[in-house]
Amino acid sequence: MKKKLLILSSLTLLLCVSCGSEEESSLSREVISSSATTTSSEAVSSESTSADTSLEPGDYLHNLKEEDYKTFYTYYFAKLNQYRTFKTVTEGKTKASIVTQPIHSEVIKNEYSYMSNESHSSFADTEHYAYYHDGKVVHKDYGEEDWTVSSQEDYLNKYGFYPFDQLIEGYIVKNETLLDVSISPKEDYYEVKIKLDPNTSTTNVKIQMKQFGGLGSYPEFQEVKLTLNLKDDYTPITIVADTTYKVKKGILNPKCSQNYTVTFSNFDEEIEVPNLDEIKPLFN
Repeated sequence: MKKKLLILSSLTLLLCVSCGSEEESSLSREVISSSATTTSSEAVSSESTSADTSLEPGDYLHNLKEEDYKTFYTYYFAKLNQYRTFKTVTEGKTKASIVTQPIHSEVIKNEYSYMSNESHSSFADTEHYAYYHDGKVVHKDYGEEDWTVSSQEDYLNKYGFYPFDQLIEGYIVKNETLLDVSISPKEDYYEVKIKLDPNTSTTNVKIQMKQFGGLGSYPEFQEVKLTLNLKDDYTPITIVADTTYKVKKGILNPKCSQNYTVTFSNFDEEIEVPNLDEIKPLFN
């Protein structure tokens, strides 16, 4: 059997070596409202389009004053919620000592939303697939033949978060967690760089890392940096994540680093959800 490595995706796949049998007290996820990125059938069947916006003219990025930079995420979540559908593809890698693990993830917001996390290498094969609809989740991990049907609440308690929480790549973004924000205009977009508190922003990410990787303890984050490339109306183009953290393995505490890019597309377009005909009956 291949040595199991830690993989996390969004968003977010994180890798490190499994920690053995050392146990640690449980960590409760921070409950985050999903209202800004609801996946209900009512939201998806609405008449809203990318042309509709609740933003006032003064709220656009080009009018945001430096002293208000820390408020950008409220507009970002509001804008993301306006889209009936969208798709993201994540590509990158995680390094731990001499080990490099690839990252690949896809997310689709739709009436039946979808997430897949896959990482295959000579060191490990890790997969997680999940479908979300009206408060239920159908999901399975690598090596499982049968699908598990859970309430959304039970799923979140187990895995920490899902792509439609008011989170950015699983990280808790609010005034208390934002250490620094800079916004720079580019030719046809804005670059928003944020640095997050490595402790208070990572609660839900830690839970998912521990669950996906079968770790005996939660990772210890050292640095979390995110770069968001946004249109003037806060529509996301890409998100680049750079993080470092440590995970105990026996007497060792190896340092891991991760870099990946999330690319957004297909806003308010018809998007085919993989294998949906097979999955739909499981929601009944």
